[in-house]
Amino acid sequence: MSLHHEPTRKTMTRFAFLTAVLATIIMLQADLFAQEKKFEPNYDEAKVPPYTLPDALTMQDGRKVDSAEMWMKERRPELLELFSNEMFGKDVLNNAMGPVWMGTKTAQQAITEAAPEMKRIFAQQ
Repeated sequence: MSLHHEPTRKTMTRFAFLTAVLATIIMLQADLFAQEKKFEPNYDEAKVPPYTLPDALTMQDGRKVDSAEMWMKERRPELLELFSNEMFGKDVLNNAMGPVWMGTKTAQQAITEAAPEMKRIFAQQ
C-alpha cells in the first residue's frame, strides 16, 4: 500500500480556492499599508521653500543670449528639450504626432477586396 496518492479534483479545487483567498488577503493588506501614506497637496505658498528660477537668457553652458537669432536657434530649443525631458521623461517633441496609420490600398480596393492593409509610419517633421 502506497502512502502517496494522486490529488483528486476536489483537492485541487480546494487548493486553488485557498490560494486565491490567500492572494486576496495579501493584496488587501498591501492596499491598506499603501493608503497610510496619503498624498496631501500643498495649497499654502508660505510652505514652499525658497527657490530661484534660472535665467531664461543664459544657455546651459553659461553663454548669454545676445540676439533674437541666438534665442530661436539655440536657447529656445534648449528650453523646449529641457521642459520635455522634465515633464515627460523623454524628448516627445520630435514625435509629437506619434505613430500614424495609413492605408496601403485605395478606397475602391478596400470596397471590392478584403479589409484594407494598414501600415504604421511615424510622422516626419
